Amino acid sequence: MKKRIISMILAAALLVCLAPAAFAASGTCGSGVRWSYDADTGALVISGSGEMYDYGDMVSAPWNEYTDSITSITIESGVTSIGAGAFSKCSAATELTMADTVRKIGSWAFHYCVSLESLDISAAVTEIGSWAFSLCRAAESVTLPGGLTAIGTGAFAYCGSLKEIEIPSTVTEIGGWAFSSCFALTSAKLPAGIPAVGNGTFANCGALTQVTIPASVTVIGSSAFCGCTALTDVIYGGSSAGWARVAVGDDNDGLEGAAVRCTGSPADDPVPAPDPEPAPDPDPELTEPFDDVSDDDWFSDAVKFVYNHRIMDGVTDTTFVPSGTTNRAMIVVILWRLDGAPAGGGSSGFTDVPAGQWYSEAVAWAVRTGVVDGYDDGTFRPLTQITREQVAALLYRFARYQGEDVSDSADLSGFPDSGSVSAYAQTAVRWAVSRGILGGTTGGNLDPKGTANRGQLAVMLMRFSSKG
Repeated sequence: MKKRIISMILAAALLVCLAPAAFAASGTCGSGVRWSYDADTGALVISGSGEMYDYGDMVSAPWNEYTDSITSITIESGVTSIGAGAFSKCSAATELTMADTVRKIGSWAFHYCVSLESLDISAAVTEIGSWAFSLCRAAESVTLPGGLTAIGTGAFAYCGSLKEIEIPSTVTEIGGWAFSSCFALTSAKLPAGIPAVGNGTFANCGALTQVTIPASVTVIGSSAFCGCTALTDVIYGGSSAGWARVAVGDDNDGLEGAAVRCTGSPADDPVPAPDPEPAPDPDPELTEPFDDVSDDDWFSDAVKFVYNHRIMDGVTDTTFVPSGTTNRAMIVVILWRLDGAPAGGGSSGFTDVPAGQWYSEAVAWAVRTGVVDGYDDGTFRPLTQITREQVAALLYRFARYQGEDVSDSADLSGFPDSGSVSAYAQTAVRWAVSRGILGGTTGGNLDPKGTANRGQLAVMLMRFSSKG
């Protein structure tokens, strides 16, 4: 009997020894910040003090190999910022706990956390980065802190279960496309003091029935309410005269069928801007210093135009290199300069656009304004040679952002290769052809996927800048 009992004890001990040990991993994710992951519970905990590192490429976070197994994310007291892309694609996480020491949430921080059921944001957060909570499809509610000042581009885009949003009065900046494709959103109230509703802010919010717009708004960007087919009630904080002065961009079909209730008086309306200064006299005769550009060249006038208007520079002081290649970063920088090179900071959110590059700020601006949207894999591909249809698309979006009428559309059937225009570029190419910005090449082809060299780009930019 004793031998049998001893055998049973030994067998039990052996089973304990053979049982898999609980798995845990840990490391650093900031100069004073650590992380730990418990495989048994699926819990990821961020602790320590200070700022987290950024992981803007969305694949380099040290817990990346566990993203499909993480079920809860806890940011403990002492952590002050959440790094860009830190928890992107933690698709199994259903719980988020954020201590009130967190003041900033980086771009793409919780992108594609599709199972998060609620977004309880730290009361200390003042800035939510671009696309920070995009594609958090299960979240039905979000609590925005009272001291929040900035909501980045696309911050809550594609939060398809989000039903309502209350934006604190402290918010002074809301990026374009911030709440786009929030399909369940039924009402929204914008804070007093914001000057504009950005491009695409509520685009494709098909369930949106009511929106409150303060009297401070003077501009409603292109596509801000595009696809808001259920919108019936717009509450405007100013007078009817004030509403009549609001500049409404293209593709805002959602506003067309809505009843506008003006709840204020003329005293609530923003003070109209003074008349602009008279335009300067036309430019004197344009010149250029380039040895490789002859007056007989078909692009000569365009090179003079872009050089004298500081739209494009030479490759050297004496050469323009009209046959040289152009890339996506170049055209974005050019458009950024045309917009006055506005400072805005922040990250573009693209995995291949690190901070500190000569084009980084321009690309971030282009994302904020809706001029670019990148590729499906989260990249921008800044150094890829740009095609003619891509130039047309960027110029079209820039014109729309500037409030231009982009409704013109040409028939492309006269071009033998019109069928090769990409679906995304159809509207832009038709517009560019109608405005004379894009034309046929040798043989009468449109050559939409052909690359645009520097001479061709100069011509397109001159035609775009001179359009009327």
